[in-house]
Amino acid sequence: MWHVWGKGVVHTGFWWGDPKEVDHLQDLSVHGKIILKCGEIILKCGEIILKCGKIILKCGKIILKCEKNIKMWEDNIKMWKNNIKMWGDNIKMWGHNIKMWEDNIKTWGDNIKMWEDNIKMWEDNIKMWEDNIKMDRQEIERGGIDCIDTAEDRDRCRTFVNAVMNLWVQ
Repeated sequence: MWHVWGKGVVHTGFWWGDPKEVDHLQDLSVHGKIILKCGEIILKCGEIILKCGKIILKCGKIILKCEKNIKMWEDNIKMWKNNIKMWGDNIKMWGHNIKMWEDNIKTWGDNIKMWEDNIKMWEDNIKMWEDNIKMDRQEIERGGIDCIDTAEDRDRCRTFVNAVMNLWVQ
């Protein structure tokens, strides 16, 4: 195998060129071994860097997931804040509704009282009418006239009713 090295050519360990450079060739051999070792070290460092890169990539993915989770949590917090505001608005509305219902109940109570008063008035009127009917019936019975007999004759019944009405008016 042929290699170009320095000013001469190396072939299987023989040197054709300037004999002064033979010492340099031995130095170069030592340097080559050092360079080879450095290359191995660099290769190992590259493997380590590659592993570190994979770890960094995994960390980046984890960070990205964390950022997505943080964004999701921020969105959830915004949603919860809006829900709390909405619940507060609903509670205010319920308070207004309760006030309105209390007013309606008060109005219904007033209406019930008014109807109770009206019912009492009607009961009093009915009692008064019943008393008037009893009194008129007593007056009619005292006069000796039987309403059933007069009912047989329409004209006589009208005359009777007119007579009774005249009694009320006088």
